[in-house]
Amino acid sequence: MGDADDERALAAYYDDFGRHWAHGTSPLYEDWACAIAEDAEVVRRLTALPRRQQQANLLFAAARRAGVPLHPYAEVRDELLDAWDRISEISATHSTQTNEPGRAATWLPPLSRLDGPVALLEVGAAGGLCLFPDHCRVTYTTPPGEFLHEPDAAGPTIDLRCTVDDAAAVPTGPVEVAWRAGLDLAPIDVRDPEALRWLELLVWQGPDHDARIARLRQAADAAASAPPRIVSGDLVDDLE
Repeated sequence: MGDADDERALAAYYDDFGRHWAHGTSPLYEDWACAIAEDAEVVRRLTALPRRQQQANLLFAAARRAGVPLHPYAEVRDELLDAWDRISEISATHSTQTNEPGRAATWLPPLSRLDGPVALLEVGAAGGLCLFPDHCRVTYTTPPGEFLHEPDAAGPTIDLRCTVDDAAAVPTGPVEVAWRAGLDLAPIDVRDPEALRWLELLVWQGPDHDARIARLRQAADAAASAPPRIVSGDLVDDLE
């Protein structure tokens, strides 16, 4: 593809990100993405970056890290361009990593049906925030009503909510975790405030995502209280 084709493809990607992915869940990111799709100068600059750095979520997190405020695109465009070198530097040295502890709510029911204690190994663990299901207090909404699962481990608690279609799908008992570890290409130490801040910046902006920040911070407290062993490596070569 030529430069013009690359620019058209990238503009279409940002338009799709705004109109379909961010629409209805992150109004500001919808505004940023759709405006960038129409901004020839920014699209040209993005096209000059390596493909990995062209990701919308990485660009937006890097822009926020560089100090671009959470205002409508028309108000921050000049700041985005002024900070472009810094944004490019951040996106070159950071990556998108999703550490959503809410996933533990879906793991608790099957884990509770195993003869424990259990050992947990997560591939793509980032900061290991999903390795603490035994610290989760989960309110399950079922057809007959709500069921509260209390955490089994002492220490910081992670408050979650989950909707299930079948009341029989809720946890049946405690989950005792005897060992937990992770594998990740770029492990994150959540005891490092800057590393934790980067995870927070990767959460999309908007009221629909505010609860994710709260969960992330609670899970970070749990991980910091008993840091899991997280090894740098990939699934193919380093799992064994």
